[in-house]
Amino acid sequence: MRVGIVDRTSWRVIVIAYSTGVLAAAQVGRVAPAGTALVAEFDIGLTVLGWMVSLITFASAIGGLGAGLIIQRTGARRMLVTGTVLLAVSVLLSALAPTVSVLLSMRILEGVGYLFVTVAAPTLIAHSAASRDMAPALALWGTFFTCGISLAAFAGGWMSDILGWRVWTGLNGVAIAAILPAILRYVPASPIAVERAAKARFDWSLPRAIWILGFAFWGVTFTALTILSMMPSFLKEMREFAPSTIGSITGFVAMSSILGSLVYSFSTKRLRANTVVLLTVAVTALAIFPAFSADTPQMRGVMFTALAVAGTGVLIAHVFASVPRMAGRNTRIGPANGLVAQIGSIGSLLGPPVIGGFVTMAGWTALPLLVALSALVFLALAYLAERHHAADEMPKAVI
Repeated sequence: MRVGIVDRTSWRVIVIAYSTGVLAAAQVGRVAPAGTALVAEFDIGLTVLGWMVSLITFASAIGGLGAGLIIQRTGARRMLVTGTVLLAVSVLLSALAPTVSVLLSMRILEGVGYLFVTVAAPTLIAHSAASRDMAPALALWGTFFTCGISLAAFAGGWMSDILGWRVWTGLNGVAIAAILPAILRYVPASPIAVERAAKARFDWSLPRAIWILGFAFWGVTFTALTILSMMPSFLKEMREFAPSTIGSITGFVAMSSILGSLVYSFSTKRLRANTVVLLTVAVTALAIFPAFSADTPQMRGVMFTALAVAGTGVLIAHVFASVPRMAGRNTRIGPANGLVAQIGSIGSLLGPPVIGGFVTMAGWTALPLLVALSALVFLALAYLAERHHAADEMPKAVI
């Protein structure tokens, strides 16, 4: 089935949409490196700091599908512009926030901008890629989150220490605002065929395969965020690394997700996507055990962790590459991306606290068991989504 709606790929548009997504994802990780300074200035506890970190995903967790439906009327470009403006304004206001309540309010507003960007950007990418380039383009998009988180981890620690958390936050707002002229100049409106179809009616119906794929994405976001959020505590408690070393290692490990996306892009040209997913789940499930074992030598453990995170990069790339194909119609791509983003955000919200609770009760041995189980759940759901998609594509028998 032909899923591309253009004959020639616009890589410039794809790079702009991807870069906007990376900057949005960096805001998810922007608060944690400045956590010590925020606690000291506002005299808050770790619970409030935790809300400050996670509230940005709240809008996505409750409104992803709604944003995907809205995009049918507004178009992906307009939603991307709106999301970028909301992010830039709310981040800049956060840098000037006089109280914790203002910071938390701005964090919720950031979440709306983040939602709009992360629904509009992959939809634009799907509309800008020819059929032959669809998989690698969406595999690239699959790296946006960990790339943004990594940038925040690398830059946020030393910049917030040297310049202060307000300057660090303000620089983020300036960076987001700086990409807006490129969006306005180079990103076109949605293709006319999609615009006309969208204006005709809301396309509320989504295939069963998309819903199942969304819950598969829940499993992989649960896995990826668990590894990255628990890793600093493990390195401090079990490896006794210095805080500066922990930040560098975490950033390096997070970046390995990009390698996973590249592996998916190249391997699916030679192997069936289902085979790639099966091999990746096996490698991820096996690598996570020595990664979080106190008996594994330090740097070898780090490499096993990077291998597991690279595996999640492959699986995330598979999800985003599958959305346009399983959506069935181009008008469904926006809602499908919204649904996947919504379910995935629920995994991001629940993963760290749930796994953290299990680790507190049962020790670090609980983490690899739950991560491996999540990977196997992803495998089962991805296979089930493919089965339902194949059934939906099968021509009805003529009686």
